[in-house]
Amino acid sequence: MAVQRRVNWISQQRVDVPDMRSVESSASNDFDQLIQAFVTNTTQGYFVRGFNILMAGAIGGAANGLQLVVDPGAILHIKASQSGTVLMVPTGTPAQVLNAATNTAVSGAFSPSAVNYVTLDYIRYIDPATSAQVYIWNPTSNTETTLNAPRAQILEYVITFRPLPLRRIFSPLQLLLRTLTITLLNPRR
Repeated sequence: MAVQRRVNWISQQRVDVPDMRSVESSASNDFDQLIQAFVTNTTQGYFVRGFNILMAGAIGGAANGLQLVVDPGAILHIKASQSGTVLMVPTGTPAQVLNAATNTAVSGAFSPSAVNYVTLDYIRYIDPATSAQVYIWNPTSNTETTLNAPRAQILEYVITFRPLPLRRIFSPLQLLLRTLTITLLNPRR
């Protein structure tokens, strides 16, 4: 239940999807504020563990072959574009190859002979594995229809490369990783 902002429910009020999302959003915001106030004490994110560049074999290798070790990973990302400050990476998640051509969790590309900023943000996707029967009311015909529909939205991360530092709206990983930058001087082709 939210503390900072609560819905003003009125007797006999019809409850619609935006009302329910408002309740969920209020609870998420309370948690975000709690983490910021008691844990990070900043508007920047914080890596609890994980999200390190795998350096074995990286020196002299192609930049698009670098790997980001995400397991075991835990992030407190206050300024993510999706609410839900805390993200836990499931145990056993393989390292993420930092190459957008082979990894859907990565976008952008390294720029040779330049400082490259690695950024991280949250996304949500509808998980078809959570399908369950739902009941839909049709007020026009006064009938109820049943169908199977996904019931959950899952929080995930996306990794992006940029040649320039990003503004706050992109939730830069450079802040989260304490200014992680990679300079490519002689990339292999």
